[in-house]
Amino acid sequence: MKMTKRIVAMTACAVMACSVMVGEVPAISHNLTDFSTNAAITDSSTLYKATKSTLDSKVVQIIADYGDKYTTNRYSYSTGFIIGNHTIATCAHGLYKAGRGYPVKVNILFKQNGTERDLNLSVTYDSATKNILVHSDYISDQSGDYDLGVITTKRDISSYGKFALNTNYTPDKKNYHTYTVKGYPMERGYSEYHNYQCYSSGDYKSSTTTKLRYYASTLEGMSGSPVLYDGNAVAINTGNVSNSDTTYNYGVRTLSWFSDKIS
Repeated sequence: MKMTKRIVAMTACAVMACSVMVGEVPAISHNLTDFSTNAAITDSSTLYKATKSTLDSKVVQIIADYGDKYTTNRYSYSTGFIIGNHTIATCAHGLYKAGRGYPVKVNILFKQNGTERDLNLSVTYDSATKNILVHSDYISDQSGDYDLGVITTKRDISSYGKFALNTNYTPDKKNYHTYTVKGYPMERGYSEYHNYQCYSSGDYKSSTTTKLRYYASTLEGMSGSPVLYDGNAVAINTGNVSNSDTTYNYGVRTLSWFSDKIS
């Protein structure tokens, strides 16, 4: 995979951070041995660091904790985004692992201008309430078509804002669109990104009924990021393809799965 390192301060206008602030917490010192997916920086799209004034408070980092019994690969890092008063959408592979199942708990963070800030939000897995849930078909075959997960919080988090889901969105293949992906990179070798929310915009490549492909850049840890068009989420970033001919990222389009899970 060709990794073109392109780091600049975000200058484009993004959604302003919510005025509700949260308590500062120490920097995460977890051993970064496990990430949520492969990712790719494309030559045609720059990955930007958010500044304090351009941070999007609707986009959060998710740290899944699989418990003390796992001395390696205990933590998994991914991105999520708020879609309801008590609902965070993300990818399934950030919340479920074959052979381990669901994490013991997930911690939800918000990073501002190089400083980690806690939402005072930790969700402990409860099989009865299904407060951490992934698509049932993902569990059975780990298929990229069903790479969808959701976290339900007890606390109302709507003060941070929420994204609308465009479940009926269909790409106009005659007039290709540009998409924006926002998330939290945690890739080894790119530690300068680790305390920042980042974003990239890239053009449409192709699509199927379940997948959207685009040239926006990402790094590991940005799985579960919202793929945005016209201010709405139209897919969830889940992976990449990189070979001698092309490099691009892709996301799951079947957001209707969330329709009866938003609270």
